[in-house]
Amino acid sequence: MSARQETQCKACGRAVVMLLVMPLELHPGSQRQWAPFEPEFVSACGIRPSHAVQIGSSTARVLPATESPDPTERPALIHFAVCPARTALSGREAAIAG
Repeated sequence: MSARQETQCKACGRAVVMLLVMPLELHPGSQRQWAPFEPEFVSACGIRPSHAVQIGSSTARVLPATESPDPTERPALIHFAVCPARTALSGREAAIAG
């Protein structure tokens, strides 16, 4: 994959966007990995963004709780945080359904 790719979650069937995630700390052996994200970040969902994506890029960085996206970035939410197939087990499904 070399650019933003839209696909479906294998567990729940919802639309997701695959983004390349940069590790928090770069050291020998650390690798970037593709991960599924929500197509759009919705601040009303009540969950803070998990990542920041450079505008026009398909690369995401982890967004520490103490940071906000830079002006050249947009907020992003990893799909695992809201996947109905995963959240049903944890009881969070009702909290994010709205």
